[in-house]
Amino acid sequence: MDRVDAETGPGPSRSIGGLIGVLTAAVAIGAGELVAALVGPSSSPVLAVGGAAVDASPEWLKAFAIRTFGEADKVVLLLGIGAVLLAVAIALGVAGWRRPRLAIGAAAAVTRPATGFGAALPSLVGTAAGLLAFVRLREAAGADAPLLAAPPTIPGYDRRHFLRTAAALAGLAAVGGGLGRVLARRGEAVESRAAARIPPPSDPTPAPPPDPNLAVPEVSAYRTPNEDFYRVDTALLVPTIDATTWSLRVHGMVERELVLDYADVLARPLIERDITLACVSNEVGGPYVGNATWIGAPLADLL
Repeated sequence: MDRVDAETGPGPSRSIGGLIGVLTAAVAIGAGELVAALVGPSSSPVLAVGGAAVDASPEWLKAFAIRTFGEADKVVLLLGIGAVLLAVAIALGVAGWRRPRLAIGAAAAVTRPATGFGAALPSLVGTAAGLLAFVRLREAAGADAPLLAAPPTIPGYDRRHFLRTAAALAGLAAVGGGLGRVLARRGEAVESRAAARIPPPSDPTPAPPPDPNLAVPEVSAYRTPNEDFYRVDTALLVPTIDATTWSLRVHGMVERELVLDYADVLARPLIERDITLACVSNEVGGPYVGNATWIGAPLADLL
């Protein structure tokens, strides 16, 4: 039963502990996403969890997800991860309200670096920010015992103070996460992609028939427009390449190593071909197939 104080009113219940857990997780994720945008998008704590889930999934489950959800498979996965994180945050918040050392131990366990300090930095910073938010929220809720002491006593609960603290931390979490997403998008090489110009091929593909469209229901066009081409993969973070810094290194069992930049590749004789691509999970009559005109330098000539 909640305690009651003459000046501040009823003390917080387990629901306050759950709210503390959610806000703590939000602050941790927001801080982690902001640092990940500076270190590298692949170090995002959420994407790291999602990537681990994808790697641990059996092939039949991946194929089922692609067949069932198609291009929305990653959205479904991230929503599922969000639901699990929300449930865990609520549980840890309720448990950590009376046993704060439990919350500290769980936070430390999920930040064990696996691929070097740089990749672990967003998770470490996020955990530090989350623990700080946990302390501030716990104090604002009226817990007067030290963080590492026994279960707190609650002489009073200032609801306005707690709500102000909660609103401030929620705002910081939203700003941190939003700014992290904005900075991450700036690294997607959009300008480089827009500025790329492919020269005419020296060996163009034969012209299509005068009217290749059969006008048959559910039969796609002879050539699939770029905006309609399917894209199904298991990568939560789509690789982005800046044409101004990209290079191709040919090494290994070769007589002479080569390093070519994007301009070098475009300067080679280019060919143009109509090629059909189909997803390995596409069924007969399925939508994950497209025919497009591709331009590139033959690899055999390069080698």
